[in-house]
Amino acid sequence: MSEQEALLAQLQDVRLPPVSHWPAPGWWLLAALAVGLMITGLVWRKRRQQQYWQYETSMVLQGLRREVSSTPAAEILARVSVLVRQLLLLVEQRSDIASLQGEELLGTLDNVCGKPVFSNGPGRLLANGPYQRSPDTPPEELSALLDAVDLLKVSVGRQLRQQVHQTPAVSVGQTHE
Repeated sequence: MSEQEALLAQLQDVRLPPVSHWPAPGWWLLAALAVGLMITGLVWRKRRQQQYWQYETSMVLQGLRREVSSTPAAEILARVSVLVRQLLLLVEQRSDIASLQGEELLGTLDNVCGKPVFSNGPGRLLANGPYQRSPDTPPEELSALLDAVDLLKVSVGRQLRQQVHQTPAVSVGQTHE
């Protein structure tokens, strides 16, 4: 046997490694990253939806601030009254809010704010102002009322965060009905 034949005899067939049914570790990492990104996106989206009321309230307040000097006080007061009730619906029962007027409304707003901003401050305009045909209210007082509503917005946000930490089953964006 020649040297060449001897070397050829020593050669063996090519053996393929066993095929695994499990993907390579890189694919597992990629799948975990994709799932993590999806979960992060869903959490981010839910949080944005839950905080949308704050953005919407801020936009309404900014619009009202721009219109204070050019819009009749009765219209501003009516829109502020609606906005205040919408904010209250985030933290109180609908049945408790629907019938509130005058001093009762102001007291409830003060309870939510934690300060007497409505019963003893600029919020007094909401007691009778929205129900008058043409209230004589200067723009400065309307601006102070809008500042009080801004404080109410912050207080509602604080209460909603506390509710979420105390009872995880309640979503921030849900209203009580």
